[in-house]
Amino acid sequence: MERFYEAFNARDLPAMLAEMHPDIEFESRFARAGATTYRGPEGVRGWIADLADAWEQIVAELGDSYEPDEDLTIALITLRGKRREGGVELNERATLEVRWREGKLVRLRYAERDHPGLEM
Repeated sequence: MERFYEAFNARDLPAMLAEMHPDIEFESRFARAGATTYRGPEGVRGWIADLADAWEQIVAELGDSYEPDEDLTIALITLRGKRREGGVELNERATLEVRWREGKLVRLRYAERDHPGLEM
């Protein structure tokens, strides 16, 4: 998780892809359309392009996390950024459910509920 978010914040696409399984599937609430699901390496490239279109800057700070089983991590993140259109600033905490396959991130989605073991 830490390596992925370090790569994300640096916009280092090769390093991000190195942390992702080829079957990656994830949600983005803050790209161009919102609530978009991206799939595979091409989806990751599209996601980065959509973020660049929508945000002057956006970073994710990884907070607490726990692993209820070996292929699932529940993590808190804080997203901070500034939209290109209108200059609206973002400072939002979110809970993520991250699935792993072969040691790589394969699915990332925003949790719809609070998780015991993490305080928002």
